[in-house]
Amino acid sequence: SLERRLGGHPEPVEKTMRRTSARDRVEREMLRLLVRERELFERYAPRLNDEHVRSPSGRTALAALREAGGDVGALAGADDPKVAAAASALAVEPLEGEATEEYAAHVFARLQEFILKAKSDDLRIRLQKLNPQTDAGYDELFQELVAVEGELRRIRQGLLDVD
Repeated sequence: SLERRLGGHPEPVEKTMRRTSARDRVEREMLRLLVRERELFERYAPRLNDEHVRSPSGRTALAALREAGGDVGALAGADDPKVAAAASALAVEPLEGEATEEYAAHVFARLQEFILKAKSDDLRIRLQKLNPQTDAGYDELFQELVAVEGELRRIRQGLLDVD
């Protein structure tokens, strides 16, 4: 995918590209999908929240896209040049997969996986600070961890079944 994005100009382009985390790439891919297909926008935009899209620019783009009802053309001609540039970039950047319901479900599941992993990590850290024999909240936190881990396992299994 990097080779495709570099388009035959590896050295100058590679130096200007930011390194992004896997989560950032998945967030951006979801935004590209929302911009490309109206059906995907209608299905997934209402389900996305600040946990799914962490970057300020991504949140701004999602809010603007929601306000425009998924009409990327209206955003590309928006009064705010940053919104117009973000919408245009999302519309023309190549997708890493096909703009299908199955691919969008996979991308959404990856976003869910990142959220659940972060929750699991947080719960584990909180549990390590507690004494299971003397701290009253330990059992509740442990049960929450079990539920989060179960959901995380279910999502990961679903992702494996698709791949």
